[in-house]
Amino acid sequence: MIQLQSLSRTIQVVLLFFSLFGLFNLTFADPPYNICSNTTNYTADSLFQYNLNHVLSNLISNASVSKFYNDSSVNDTDTVYGLFMCLGYITNENCLNCITMASQDILQLCPYDTEAVVWEEVCHLRYSNQNFIGHLDVTGNIGKDNIINISEPKQFDSLVNVTLSNLTKKAAFDPSANKYATGEVTFLDSDTLYALVQCTGDLSADDCSACLQAAIKDIPSCCYASRGARVLSRSCYLRYELYAFYEGQTENSAPDPNKGKRTGSQRKILVTVSLSIVSASLAVVSLGICLCCFAKKVRNERGNVAELIDPTLTDSCRPDEFSLYIHIGLLCVQQDANDRPTMSSVAVMLRSETSTLSQPQRPPFSVGRFGADDNSCSVNGVTTSDAFPRVVVSIM
Repeated sequence: MIQLQSLSRTIQVVLLFFSLFGLFNLTFADPPYNICSNTTNYTADSLFQYNLNHVLSNLISNASVSKFYNDSSVNDTDTVYGLFMCLGYITNENCLNCITMASQDILQLCPYDTEAVVWEEVCHLRYSNQNFIGHLDVTGNIGKDNIINISEPKQFDSLVNVTLSNLTKKAAFDPSANKYATGEVTFLDSDTLYALVQCTGDLSADDCSACLQAAIKDIPSCCYASRGARVLSRSCYLRYELYAFYEGQTENSAPDPNKGKRTGSQRKILVTVSLSIVSASLAVVSLGICLCCFAKKVRNERGNVAELIDPTLTDSCRPDEFSLYIHIGLLCVQQDANDRPTMSSVAVMLRSETSTLSQPQRPPFSVGRFGADDNSCSVNGVTTSDAFPRVVVSIM
């Protein structure tokens, strides 16, 4: 007979492993990023919710034809203002896809907030009950750095500042630039710095310049000595890398003139991050295995999911939350990788009380050996015929 308490202990250990690696709060590492007001709220089925849905719908419908748009639904008490900005180098189709995703994420990440902003990879979306259209706002800027350091930080920092300042002047004061500018500059004869700046279309030239200058000043505190960074502001955006990200290149696809010359600290960072990712991946697989075993137990004995909760946790763990964790775990180990949610989506699911989850499909492995009476289960008792996923680690 399966020892439920033993299985419960196993899943507790796996969940603890998740917590230690921050998997319950991944938005710090992967878009979407968000800021919620957390001060005033609207209620379900209220006039504010109706106006918000109307504004979001209008923003989405215009994302296929424009990289910037603002809209409002105005009345005496429940006015909603909204805007979006897509980065200038993406296609209209990708802009539409990004804003559609952002409109879903902002409602999940900031449920019932009267003011919120969310940044996706190539766009951002904002709404408020206060009129912010045409008003500069540099509060709460978010800085994100590339985890790999540069070997000559002082020289690099100086070049970054000069390049971003020149691009700021172009984006803000050149009418043909449309508040968007990119540029590339050689660094130490071996690398090329690629930089981008952009302001929302509602800002004046002076406010656009002020927004980008404030973002540039944020770089030393968040991203000094990093080979790349981005600063996310409500009113503007900047980014720089040593690869042509606005031409479709990624860190891995870009040619590396310094390959094999990384410093010891850089290798340490790469190895640490690689091991963390592998360990976290193994935790996901382990959790999925435990959950599959739990699911078989419930099916075979026709029991209730609540019976799987450790008795010592019954006062602090709600059955509906426990069912949600099991559901999400099973989604993460589906056979088709395209059906599995991203870890940033998992973070949204864990925080949302309103999202509708799809039904998980079959996982790509068999869990344990079940006897004729289906009363035994062992995570370690996998036979050689079981199709287990393999993890391949490569450190370059």
